[in-house]
Amino acid sequence: VNYEKSSIMAIAGDFEETGIQILIESMRLHSLNPTIQRHGCLALGNLATRNSDHRQAIVRHHGINLVLQAMQKFDKNEDVQYSGCHALGNLAANDDMTIRRQGGIG
Repeated sequence: VNYEKSSIMAIAGDFEETGIQILIESMRLHSLNPTIQRHGCLALGNLATRNSDHRQAIVRHHGINLVLQAMQKFDKNEDVQYSGCHALGNLAANDDMTIRRQGGIG
C-alpha cells in the first residue's frame, strides 16, 4: 500500500510541476496582456502558499522574473501590481534571498 501511495504522489507531483510550467509559459507567451499577467501572478501566488515544492518549481522555471517583468511592464496597472505583490510576498515567505537576488527587493 505504501508503494502505491508513493507512486500516486510522485505522479501528482509531476502533474503539479507541469501545470506550473504551463502557467509560466502562458505568462511568457502573453507578456503584453495585462489580464493574463494579473491572473498568472495571482495563480503563482496562490500556488506558492501551498507548499515549498511549488515555490521551488516556480523559482526553477523563472516565475519570479516573470512576475517582476509583469510589474515593470504594467507599472500603472493596480491589478497587476497587487497580484505581483501577492505572488512575491508568498514566494518570499520562507526565502526572500531568492527574490532579492533576482532584483525584487532593493
